[in-house]
Amino acid sequence: PTTVTVPDVTGIDESSARARLRALGLTVETVEEPTSDPGEDGLVVAQDPPAGTEADDGTSVVLTIARFG
Repeated sequence: PTTVTVPDVTGIDESSARARLRALGLTVETVEEPTSDPGEDGLVVAQDPPAGTEADDGTSVVLTIARFG
């Protein structure tokens, strides 16, 4: 399989993060985490594997999405 370097998608919105990861051949899973900061709502606050990791094409990246309220 082809390997790619996982990009840093923390701090951007979920749809942009999904698009960046899918464009590299990675798959995306999400988990939600409550936040008290309305400015973080819908943003990626964590990712696994972390940015800079070499991953095989088709590897799943788990995004933690902040949800306000």
